[in-house]
Amino acid sequence: MRTGISKAGVTGPRLDVDGTPPEQAEPLDLTGDIYVPAPDHPRVVLHVEPTEAWIADYYPTESVVDLPEGRRQIALRVADPTWVRRLAWRHGGRVVVVQPVELVSTIERGATEALAAYEA
Repeated sequence: MRTGISKAGVTGPRLDVDGTPPEQAEPLDLTGDIYVPAPDHPRVVLHVEPTEAWIADYYPTESVVDLPEGRRQIALRVADPTWVRRLAWRHGGRVVVVQPVELVSTIERGATEALAAYEA
């Protein structure tokens, strides 16, 4: 008994456009970091529990301070704070945004709205 693929072919629509990049396209060097923080990007400060300490290793940081009980304070710059909100919501109280205050308020408001939706 044989298993596996016995026949393959095109079953979907074919593209009728050329896949060549436009002349103005410039190659992007992906050998280094894809995101490089800029000085004008907003600075965010997080307090993370030990289980989320990996965040300091995964994202480019400005500073990392070890806090009591294995927690960390992580400062980083972000081009768009939207992903920080999602990070905080996804990790619950294990990732707490400390600064900037406006972002803290946005995260708290969003969490409150989400909880209210469950109660409705």
